[in-house]
Amino acid sequence: MAHAPCGGRNVGTHLFAHKPLGPVRWPWFLAFSLLGALAESGAFKPVIDRTYPFARIVDAHVYVDTGRKKGQRCHNPRLGNHKLMSGKRRLLLVLLLAVGLASAFVVVLYLTPTATIPEQPPAPPAVERRKPALQADAEGQYVPGYRFAVGRLRFTGFSLRPEALVTFAQPTSGTEEVVACLEATISAVRIHLRCESPEVGIVTIEGRFLTRLATNLLDRPVVSAVVTVRAASGEVYSARDSFVWQPGR
Repeated sequence: MAHAPCGGRNVGTHLFAHKPLGPVRWPWFLAFSLLGALAESGAFKPVIDRTYPFARIVDAHVYVDTGRKKGQRCHNPRLGNHKLMSGKRRLLLVLLLAVGLASAFVVVLYLTPTATIPEQPPAPPAVERRKPALQADAEGQYVPGYRFAVGRLRFTGFSLRPEALVTFAQPTSGTEEVVACLEATISAVRIHLRCESPEVGIVTIEGRFLTRLATNLLDRPVVSAVVTVRAASGEVYSARDSFVWQPGR
């Protein structure tokens, strides 16, 4: 069975050109004339069962094959094409808009001058605050207020830096006897020395600093200590005294 497009223009052809109208076959031009007159008077109206867009042509054929159609089945190619063209136009507009925005963004980036950040001068190096010198680190001689005698030698003092030593001197000749210390524990607060000499014996000094920081006052006591000497003869000499500091020669 043939299918007519929407509008019904080929209905007459299907009715009269291919089917007999009564016992006589009408010529095609008479059929068109009669169909036109009936359509103008409103006596004839084509029966359209369903209308399918072109994209659903397969569904239309399936419906005809069911045998339930009434009248003609109408195919309107403009329905599917119109929606398809609308989607294509919308996609094209979106693409054009995206390209335009991207081009404008590139132009703005190209024309915008780059802000130059002035180069900052390097920061001056941090000046490390100099720590005050400790009296325990001072180089020089610690001289007692009272110089006691051990046999024929007189105790004249001791030194801590650069080397821990104990000094004795002969009263008549002034010859100095230097005794090296085998043990020396020196902190910012306390002093412990242990020295040995064949002529003097074992000398031990236990003392403490009266001032923590180094001083330039040569007449002010900076150390208080107990000096103990164990002579080779077995005698023990012990004295507590205050010591002033004199810079090294």
